Amino acid sequence: MAKILAAVAVIAGCAAAVAAARLMGFGLDFAAGMFAGSMTSSASLQAALDAAGGRNPATGYAIAYPFGVFGPILCFFLANKLFRPKIQIPSPKRLIVAETRAGDRGLVGTSVAELFKRAPEGAEILGIRRGGVNVLPGRCPRRRRSC
Repeated sequence: MAKILAAVAVIAGCAAAVAAARLMGFGLDFAAGMFAGSMTSSASLQAALDAAGGRNPATGYAIAYPFGVFGPILCFFLANKLFRPKIQIPSPKRLIVAETRAGDRGLVGTSVAELFKRAPEGAEILGIRRGGVNVLPGRCPRRRRSC
């Protein structure tokens, strides 16, 4: 699909350059330069200069080059303004950080899986402290099966 789109863009650019040159009364050598400038293709300019044997393609290139640079930028800007989807961003939820002692809550000997069942919706257990050492849930030392 991308190759087809690229071919259509090149053919449309060529047709527009030839039409503009004929409308303004210029020759095809000038149109070749306009094509090279509108596509910002220096290699096409060199081929047009070699084929024409004169400087007209360089003049056409110089005239069309700014449109080849700013035209796509303007198209992307307008497409973004016209077709930008309206995305509703929900307000952030309040983050509450809390620490609790298992002994105070009657949770001594409770597994992490059981803690998740008892915890309110959206709560996360980020760490477990045993004997002054912090460990991640599920990463408790093997000798402590109750983590």
